[in-house]
Amino acid sequence: MELTDMTEALQVTDSNLTGSSFQDVDLSGSKINNARLRKLKLQDVDFSESLIVDANLSGLEIRDCNLNGMQINGVAVTDLFAAYCAK
Repeated sequence: MELTDMTEALQVTDSNLTGSSFQDVDLSGSKINNARLRKLKLQDVDFSESLIVDANLSGLEIRDCNLNGMQINGVAVTDLFAAYCAK
């Protein structure tokens, strides 16, 4: 199924979208709950002002990203890296 030039809100429930591709989409204000995002690749995305809650991040790798303002449990990631590098 191909959706192009959608301007309406889309609600997807109890679906298997394994192998789907989303390109040049605006998901601002969207909510993703109880989703399996294993082996997901996110590239050139804007997560500014976003929140990840109660997530399993084991094995997650973050590369070549702007971490300014990013926090983990209220602690700035840039401060964590500075403390780690000072050892």
